[in-house]
Amino acid sequence: MQSFLKEKTNKSGGSAGGGGYNYQAAAIAYVCSHILLRQPLGWLFHTKDLPVKVASETGGPGDDLDIYLEDNTHIEVQVKHGLQKNGDFWATLLNLSKGIANDSNLHAVLLVDTTTSLTIRDNLRNDLTRLAEGRDDELKPITKELLNKLKEINLEIKEIAPRLRIIVIDLHPSSSGEATGKQCLTPLLSDQSQSQAAWMILVKDGLDLITHRGQRDSVVLSRLLSTSNISLSKTLCNLDVLAESFRSWVSASTESFTIAGLGVALPIKDAWMQLQVLSDEVQKGATDSKRLEHVIAKYHEWERLAERNQNGAVTEAEHIAAFN
Repeated sequence: MQSFLKEKTNKSGGSAGGGGYNYQAAAIAYVCSHILLRQPLGWLFHTKDLPVKVASETGGPGDDLDIYLEDNTHIEVQVKHGLQKNGDFWATLLNLSKGIANDSNLHAVLLVDTTTSLTIRDNLRNDLTRLAEGRDDELKPITKELLNKLKEINLEIKEIAPRLRIIVIDLHPSSSGEATGKQCLTPLLSDQSQSQAAWMILVKDGLDLITHRGQRDSVVLSRLLSTSNISLSKTLCNLDVLAESFRSWVSASTESFTIAGLGVALPIKDAWMQLQVLSDEVQKGATDSKRLEHVIAKYHEWERLAERNQNGAVTEAEHIAAFN
């Protein structure tokens, strides 16, 4: 992954916003793998956080990712690699808190890895869980500092804590997070040995998503894997994956046809003949006789009329289905 993802840097020298393209792109791949499998992320309190779509660089409170859930709520995610307790950290946490306060359908996640400061990924993370459950005793210094900063902007922690989480996931190669992402992808594939290749396709696509500020759902992701020579399962319950698997099978099955008796296969995209349909007016006067000579004459008459492409008498066959 490091071969094609460059870290974005800020003036203080570290990765931009305490993170980087590597970790953010892998985070997108992680969410996308759950979208495809229809597997909840397991990040939120007391709710089935089943992702159905993800957008990047949204400009929202989280900015890095906006994850849309099946229940019509969404998660704003700020992705931070190697985050430390500094001004950037507090700005991030307060932006997420303000977003929660202004939108009752919003959850917020600060997604970090194990290179993040222990006071953030352990002390504050655990305290936020306890606060969400109504416990406010024996809070760590960093949590008390957060409470004071929230009071300065007229926010109460009881409004914030139930919808604010700090999630710790390592996503570098061979990490537990990457293993989980590939585990989600494995049931999607008819050839399970392609899980690593599928994961890397999603990571690379995550970089494109960051660059172009796009979004992905299971329809787009299924097509991405299929057109990247990943063979999709034909038994999975995700209908979007099944539909793409069927489309891919139809395309492969009909890409050529064999000439009977010769055993020669020709590509359908090149070896085809355009069909035309004669209007009722053109065929007026055609005999209904079943005598053989009349049938043959009628056949030749159609051939002659097909060459007369005038006054709208002849229609391209492909237009019939479109225009009735």
